[in-house]
Amino acid sequence: MEVVDTEHIRMQQGIQALQDEFLKHEQVPIHLEHRFAHGIYARTIVVPKGTIAIGERQRHSTFNVITKGRIRMYDGPGSPGVEISAPYIYVSNPGDKKVGEFIEESEWTSVHANPTEERDRKKLEDIMLLPESDYIDWLTGDKGEIE
Repeated sequence: MEVVDTEHIRMQQGIQALQDEFLKHEQVPIHLEHRFAHGIYARTIVVPKGTIAIGERQRHSTFNVITKGRIRMYDGPGSPGVEISAPYIYVSNPGDKKVGEFIEESEWTSVHANPTEERDRKKLEDIMLLPESDYIDWLTGDKGEIE
C-alpha cells in the first residue's frame, strides 16, 4: 500500500488556488524565446524584477538554467522559500509546481527532450505540460514520468 503525502498535496493545491486568484488580474508581460537543437527544445523567459510567477506542471523532469538574476522559490503555502542566484542549474521533477518571486530581472531557460522534433508551440505544450485536472490522479499513482 502506497502512502500519499497529504501535506504535499495540500501545498500544491494551495499554489493552484493562488494561481487561480492571480489569473483574475492583469498579467505581467514576460518575454519568451524558443530554441531548438537535435532532440532538444529550450524555452527561455525573461522576467521583470518584482514579478511573482507560477510555473506549469511538467510531465517529465527538465533542466532549469538560471543565467541572470535572483529568485526566491516557494513550493507551497507556508514555505520559507529558498533564494537562488544566477548562475544556477537544477533538475525539476515531473509534476512540480513552484512559485517564484523575482528579486531581480531574471533569465530562466527550461530544457526539454523533444525526440519528435516538434516545433508547434501548442503541440509542444500538450506534450510537455501536465493539466491540473490530471495532477491528483498522477500524484496518487506511480509518480513516474507522465506519458
